[in-house]
Amino acid sequence: MKSNYSNKKFYQKGLVARVFSAFIDAISVVILTIISAAAVAFPIANEIGLRDEATFIRLVRYSSGLYVQLENNALAEVSDETKLPQALYTFYVDVPVGGDEDDYARGYSPILDPAKRELEVAYNTPEDYYVFILGKNSASTPFDFSQGINHQTPWEVAIKGGQTDTAKNLYKNAYEKALGELNQYPPFIQASQNADNYTLGSFGFSFLFSSLVMIVLLPILNKEGVSLGKKLLGLTMANSLGYKLTKPQALFRGFNSFLLYYLLFLLPISFASFIVLILNKQQKSLVDLLAGTIVLDKKNSVVFANATEEKITNIHIAKKMVESRMRDEEFSEEQRQKLTNK
Repeated sequence: MKSNYSNKKFYQKGLVARVFSAFIDAISVVILTIISAAAVAFPIANEIGLRDEATFIRLVRYSSGLYVQLENNALAEVSDETKLPQALYTFYVDVPVGGDEDDYARGYSPILDPAKRELEVAYNTPEDYYVFILGKNSASTPFDFSQGINHQTPWEVAIKGGQTDTAKNLYKNAYEKALGELNQYPPFIQASQNADNYTLGSFGFSFLFSSLVMIVLLPILNKEGVSLGKKLLGLTMANSLGYKLTKPQALFRGFNSFLLYYLLFLLPISFASFIVLILNKQQKSLVDLLAGTIVLDKKNSVVFANATEEKITNIHIAKKMVESRMRDEEFSEEQRQKLTNK
């Protein structure tokens, strides 16, 4: 598309090239963000606390009994229904650690017996688990406690005839509730929040660093003053006077792009800029309007560095035109003389 701008003739590529160049810029920022996060941000975060928080979270999950360790050492929620009884028993029943009957190692579950919740030293016994989780002493319980409990496998409780499905549903519901109670364990909540903050901080730092490099720094390192996307799509830049961008101008435009499209990316500014680009006859985005720039087709446009270069070039072109015209005139005169002599 030909466009008159500052008394010069420039050529602009279509909207597809502009949009695709912006897409390439965004992809390059994402790729550099991932690389910088893995190489720099997360190692730093691990050293200052992320590794400790992640280790604590893993320890809580593993020792709670509600998670199983897979072959790759990752932890996963219990999916095997036959293992739900043991998982629940491990989570709720506190383990005695000494000869004193009140000397128990507290787990991560809440106190089941309401009467114990006001005590300074409280714990969940197997009986508490049977009563408050499995419904012992309740006529509606699907479990048969009359057969006694095997102390080697205290989580295995006999099921009444015809109550198998009811018992399975009870275990499933109790397991989901137990997961929720584990997630409400105060130290677990704090560790999870800290880990999230470290993770978001690492990605946030990497994203801002990558945006500054690709959108602000890169344009001032090449003579066209353009980002990677524009360079790959064969685009160049001119300022409001129609000349190539100076380093400060390229820096100013790049910083505006960084501010509007990346720092404030959660706002619909990019969409608004696209609408402005469509409606603007000179195909200027919001950043172009703020920075006083225009995006051009590099191959078909001639953008001078400054007025001096333009003047020298025009003088040179004028001389060439004069010389060419004089040669043409001399040739015409020579031809005329030949015809006259004949």
